[in-house]
Amino acid sequence: EGVAFEYRCETLVVATYNPDEGPLSETLADRFGVIVDTGVDLKLDGRSRVAAVEKALEFQENPLEFQRRFAPQVADLRRQLAVARNIIPRIKLTTAQLEYLVEEATRAGVRGNRADVFVVAVAQALAAWRHAAAPPAAGRGPLDVDAEDL
Repeated sequence: EGVAFEYRCETLVVATYNPDEGPLSETLADRFGVIVDTGVDLKLDGRSRVAAVEKALEFQENPLEFQRRFAPQVADLRRQLAVARNIIPRIKLTTAQLEYLVEEATRAGVRGNRADVFVVAVAQALAAWRHAAAPPAAGRGPLDVDAEDL
């Protein structure tokens, strides 16, 4: 009745898409900042599938023990993520790197600049994740973006 509230909300959508189910419309594709086509068939072999099911059953049987067992790895990943988030604003791409990304987008037939802006954010995030995991190598600036990040 005339009462409205405004809340800050940052959303993230992670989705999968099976191209065998039909083409993705350009209108829908344009709503996503990043679409990754791995080109890889991720079918697991029998041993890997059994291992995945065993882990799921272990979790269902005793979630607290499962979480306790993996707590050190989860803590390490949380620490790395916190460090990466903190340094992202300080990671800058060179003009040559931006030119490379724009050339690749043009070569791929990408229209508009939305993809260019998002791919820069992805490169920055990858660089931040890498820097948070290990100190920079000799001869490289502390927050450089590597070719692998692009």
